[in-house]
Amino acid sequence: MRLFIDLDTNDNFKEFYNLKDEIKSIRSKFCFPITCRKKSIIKNDKKAAFQKQLTELQGKISNLNKTIPMHLFAEIVTSKKRIKEELRTFLEANPPEEIINYQKPLFKERIEDIISGILNNIKYPNPDDIVKKMALSVNFYDLTFEDFKDDKFLKELEDKELIEKGDTDQIVKFRKAFEAAPKDESLKN
Repeated sequence: MRLFIDLDTNDNFKEFYNLKDEIKSIRSKFCFPITCRKKSIIKNDKKAAFQKQLTELQGKISNLNKTIPMHLFAEIVTSKKRIKEELRTFLEANPPEEIINYQKPLFKERIEDIISGILNNIKYPNPDDIVKKMALSVNFYDLTFEDFKDDKFLKELEDKELIEKGDTDQIVKFRKAFEAAPKDESLKN
């Protein structure tokens, strides 16, 4: 049985779902997925704009972390009421064997008692714990010489027009010259 129903159409959660769309938009605008590395590349000239939008998103997440728990709690209360009504309907139509012969007032009270026992055994999530998981983390790393040794990586950068063909050729020439340089200091003379 689902605890939350139709949160995506609930006005109290509209900002949350809009946030998810904003994250997708920022990713598509700034991040170029590199499949051979399972990472994304951000053009250096776009990094400041990317970070500015990230800061705005983190502010929105911070605000949501303050308001969403209350709305989640309200949804949990609504869910408990819904579950209670569904259990009542079910148990009245399909009473347990031990209470089939109970008279009307006691029958209803016993059903309520059974429902209370079931509801008390359900482990409902703590809204604060749900929201603690809502965060945005970003990790940057600079490309290294090792990255430029990978021809597959260079080809993907070129295919995605993150670097031009001439730049790729220059990188490869530089890399080959560096690799050809003697590694032993005595060989340099």
